[in-house]
Amino acid sequence: MTLGLEASGLTMQIDGTTLLDSVALAVPSGSVTALIGPNGAGKSTLIRVLAGVTRPTAGTVAWNGVDLAAVPRRDRARTAALVEQDARAELPMTVESVVGLGRVPYRAMFAAESADELSVVRAALAEVGITSFARRQFDSLSGGERQRVHLARALAQQPKLLLLDEPTNHLDVHAQLDTLELVRRLATRDGVTVLAALHDLNLAAAYADDIVVLAAGCVVASGTPDQVLTPELLREVYRVEATVLEHPVTGRPLIAYSPAAGGAARDDGR
Repeated sequence: MTLGLEASGLTMQIDGTTLLDSVALAVPSGSVTALIGPNGAGKSTLIRVLAGVTRPTAGTVAWNGVDLAAVPRRDRARTAALVEQDARAELPMTVESVVGLGRVPYRAMFAAESADELSVVRAALAEVGITSFARRQFDSLSGGERQRVHLARALAQQPKLLLLDEPTNHLDVHAQLDTLELVRRLATRDGVTVLAALHDLNLAAAYADDIVVLAAGCVVASGTPDQVLTPELLREVYRVEATVLEHPVTGRPLIAYSPAAGGAARDDGR
């Protein structure tokens, strides 16, 4: 097994507030790892640090043993692609043009899009199931449709590492399952390494090889879904009562929450 993504000692402090506290994690090559945790846990911050969008106060991020911070930005974009939960296009563009932005790291400055690049873009549209959107204006799309376009843009980068921040955000149930089936396929078929921040714990249990739990900026648990998703952890991290069952088809964990789950409202402070 190759090394994949490794992070060590990641700390992020802003204006005296610690958002990440000595975070360490490993995502094996060709696997899907779910990053879970309550609101304010630091999931989005961690994803952006791993992608190189935000520089941490301390710590390192490595891909197959190479420090990503030392890799030129263009080369890093050929390795890792990021899909944020509320990414936007600033200018009026067609969907095909937005997806085409994924080819920028491979293109000489001011060069026109080649036939080969257009083929990659169209393949990415087809992979996500949005070929019919190609000529539509991006700003005319719904939130869920935009999310799928940005996933296609990331696939057009042909990344080895795919970082997803709430990839099922704004999506209906069918589209959520389609998206995570695609993520699984990318890992098993193409060897893409995937780290996805997810809110839905049952989706994490259904599709992830491993789960990393973040709370208050710290990793509090990591392992397989069976190891991590226990009633005790759900009580401690999410403050809910739940029974963890076995899915009748897949055998994976299936979480049934107590009707009285949740308790008093809280202020996460972030």
